[in-house]
Amino acid sequence: MHIHIVASGPFEYIPPLEREASQEDILWIGVDRGTLFLLEQGIIPAKSFGDFDSVTEEELQELKEKLPALNVFQAEKDETDLELALNWALSQHPAHIYIYGITGGRADHFLGNIHLLYKGIQHKQNITLVDKQNIIQMFEPGTYEIKED
Repeated sequence: MHIHIVASGPFEYIPPLEREASQEDILWIGVDRGTLFLLEQGIIPAKSFGDFDSVTEEELQELKEKLPALNVFQAEKDETDLELALNWALSQHPAHIYIYGITGGRADHFLGNIHLLYKGIQHKQNITLVDKQNIIQMFEPGTYEIKED
C-alpha cells in the first residue's frame, strides 16, 4: 500500500493525479483544504485531517456529510494539520508516502515541511514530496543510484 497525502496547496503546483487516482493500492489522505481539492479531482479520501480553518462553514458541512473519516482538530494544537496526517500515515507502515500541495506559497511553511522528511528517516519509511517540477526525498547515509526520469 502507498499513501498519498494532499495538503492545502497552492494547488497549481500539484501535478495531474489521474494516473495515481485509478490505482487500487493507493490510500488518499486529505489535509484541510486539500480534502476539497481531492473531491474536485474525483478522489474520495479515505481519511482527512485538519482544523479546516481554510474552508468556509458551508464547505466544512459538505465535507462532514460526504466523508465519514473526517478528523477535525482545534486550531490551537502542538502539531500542524500535515503532521497529524503524516503521523497517522507512518503508523500504517505503508510501502511509501507521497505528499503533494506543500512546496509553493509561504517559504516558512515549505521549510517546515522539508523537515518532515526526517520523520521518514526516524521511522524507516520512504517519504517523497512531489510537485510539478520537483521530487524531494531524504535518505540515510549510504550509496544510492539516481536514475533520470
